[in-house]
Amino acid sequence: MDFFRKKTKESITAIMDSDLEKLLIQTDQYVDFVNGKIKCECCGRIMSLDNLSIMLPQKQNERLVLRFWCDQMDCVSKFNDCYGK
Repeated sequence: MDFFRKKTKESITAIMDSDLEKLLIQTDQYVDFVNGKIKCECCGRIMSLDNLSIMLPQKQNERLVLRFWCDQMDCVSKFNDCYGK
């Protein structure tokens, strides 16, 4: 019975903060991230280290850009629906 299934939140450390900083600098997104200008692709929440769940690299205009999804279950579910688990 799926409707009795509880939604759970798992915390998995997959990237170090220092590595995230390097990635943001490489993609020219560091300043925007620190200044609260990067938002969740799904709900529009301002992204932070505390709510970051998913990062997806994407090529835009011949450069790499990171797209972000927050830790809200609905956003993670929508990401999984679109991009697979």
